[in-house]
Amino acid sequence: DDGWCLVSDDDGVEAFPVWPHQQFADACVNSMDKETSAKISLQDWLEKWLPGMMGDGRKVAVFPTPNGQGIVVSPSQLRDDLLAE
Repeated sequence: DDGWCLVSDDDGVEAFPVWPHQQFADACVNSMDKETSAKISLQDWLEKWLPGMMGDGRKVAVFPTPNGQGIVVSPSQLRDDLLAE
């Protein structure tokens, strides 16, 4: 109800967590109180979300796990990687 969930590192840099499939997202959000996952189309992700995160100075937390593992990348790096595939 209050927006999207963000994570941050020890320096306060915010990252938007993303997963390749909803079942992985649900495994993480079920461990948080009152959180739900949502699907974002690849087109919206590339055209709206990544440019917005670049403008906001945020990063992307790719495939975080319930125990806190994952990788954090810049939105431009993720865009380039996705387009290369």
